[in-house]
Amino acid sequence: MDMKDDVALFQEIESPKKRAFLRAYVLTGRVGLACDAAGVNHGASRSIAWRNDFHFVEALERAEEMRGDLLEDAATTRAVEGVKSYKFSRGGAPIAHPEQCRCGHGIGEHLDCSPEALAGAVAAGLDPPGSGPCTGHECDCRAFVGRPYFEHSYSDTLLAMLLKGARPEKYRERMELRGALANLDMGRLSNEQVARIAKGEHPLAVLAAGADPAGLLDPGEGEG
Repeated sequence: MDMKDDVALFQEIESPKKRAFLRAYVLTGRVGLACDAAGVNHGASRSIAWRNDFHFVEALERAEEMRGDLLEDAATTRAVEGVKSYKFSRGGAPIAHPEQCRCGHGIGEHLDCSPEALAGAVAAGLDPPGSGPCTGHECDCRAFVGRPYFEHSYSDTLLAMLLKGARPEKYRERMELRGALANLDMGRLSNEQVARIAKGEHPLAVLAAGADPAGLLDPGEGEG
């Protein structure tokens, strides 16, 4: 959903305050903030009058779906594209990029940024020696000035959640009981231990925490 066209959202709702509430709710996902933006009290959206408005209730459901789409888009951006994070010194000053000039050209396009000069500066622990004009086409930059340095931060947690949602059959968490655990007699475990396993804790961890060794049946037990 392109929120640049949010002014056109919910035009079928006649009440300006209800339209404002719905648009704000899509963007914030919070009833209180949406009410503040619409200039109504915080209980308005739950009032009988609003809830008896069939068109409003229907629009609210669509607003919740739109909100979900925005959250998914934001999660995908953070997980796949990353979020730009500018870097600052301890004193709060922005850190300059060592190779990218503010003019948009690389450090090598400035006259006295030869490999030899750069190597010497690096060896001496000095800043890049760019001070001459840029050789870029129609560039009026008279000196190398590093553009603000930034990095892209990614969220592995969000990526894992998106994969589980998109491909649950492939990425859902599975726990297979193999070897001795395949012979685990759940009936000989305590209720607490069974509950821990049911919540996802690995049986080996539960057993190591004090399960009765008899909980593991001998492969031949019960036969005969």
